[in-house]
Amino acid sequence: MRALGSLLLLAALVLLYLGEFDRKSELALHIVELDGRLRFVKAWSVAGLLAVLLLLPGFVQGLLRGKPATVTQAGHRSGPRRAAPEASPLVGPWREAITTRLRAFEGHGCRILLDQAQGLPITLVMEHLTPRRCEEAITELGQLFQSLPLPPRVRFRFESCPEPGSPRHHLVAKALGQALDPASFKAVPNADQVDVLFHSPDPRWRSDW
Repeated sequence: MRALGSLLLLAALVLLYLGEFDRKSELALHIVELDGRLRFVKAWSVAGLLAVLLLLPGFVQGLLRGKPATVTQAGHRSGPRRAAPEASPLVGPWREAITTRLRAFEGHGCRILLDQAQGLPITLVMEHLTPRRCEEAITELGQLFQSLPLPPRVRFRFESCPEPGSPRHHLVAKALGQALDPASFKAVPNADQVDVLFHSPDPRWRSDW
């Protein structure tokens, strides 16, 4: 449809030139005669209208596709992606405030495990979620990290989740990269889970947890 629309648009421009500006060559005289028979419209306007009708849907879809959706709750999408939230001061001991905010993230097939063992303070467990829902949950957690001190490592565990079309560490990197700078972390596959290593973690995770 796009190719046909482009051809019609080109034809409309040629007909416009012949019928409105040239009007002397043999081909132009034929176009002028055709315009006289059409009476209320011109040949170029008909071709132009058809071109617009063919090209407009693709243009509109391209605009809509350019507006990424945000995740309001794990597994749910709504409207254009929101701007990065401003970092808010943590009330009370910072680790207790972080724990409260992470616990509020749970639900819709997601669980948060908190354990500082082996430098792994946070694990997001996703149960019986489709690849799309997993991606949305990971992006939502990444958006939460925009206003929290970055930990040294986060684990994403998939329990009874269907296999995605690509390796899971690719899914995690893509989803997390929608909220955080992709250059700030590395996703490492590990069986049914993926570990994300942050290159510049907040030192409080190591010294004060």
